[in-house]
Amino acid sequence: MVRIVDGVTTELTWPEIQLRYGRDGDGADVVFLVGPEPDFHWSDFVDVVTDAAGRFDVRMVIGLGAFPAPTPHTRRCGSSARPPEPARICCPSWIGQRRARGAAGISSALELGFAEVDMDIITLWARVPTTSPRCPTRRPHRR
Repeated sequence: MVRIVDGVTTELTWPEIQLRYGRDGDGADVVFLVGPEPDFHWSDFVDVVTDAAGRFDVRMVIGLGAFPAPTPHTRRCGSSARPPEPARICCPSWIGQRRARGAAGISSALELGFAEVDMDIITLWARVPTTSPRCPTRRPHRR
């Protein structure tokens, strides 16, 4: 984030990505990677994350995210999920059944990176209405 006062840049705060560790209710280890999506150097980021997952002996990667969508704010948020190979993971039959083409995010790069190191990954996404007050995208122009 940048802070500008009277037209002069006075402060720059770099986004931080954290690796957090804990245990679930059964005492199993859980590792969290928390932070904003990197703007560039995706392949380097994927290499670092997949390497860290290997060092921590990660067995399953679960990605969580949200994206702006033309969804009315009066309806429940929908969701979607993408495993690289639905047959390898026990999951509902609706997962992995759709085809899509569009802009990629870091999750797509991570999915391919984890597939290359033969580690299971599934990403779950929520559709956030573009009218949400915290949504960074602009609302459609109305005439």
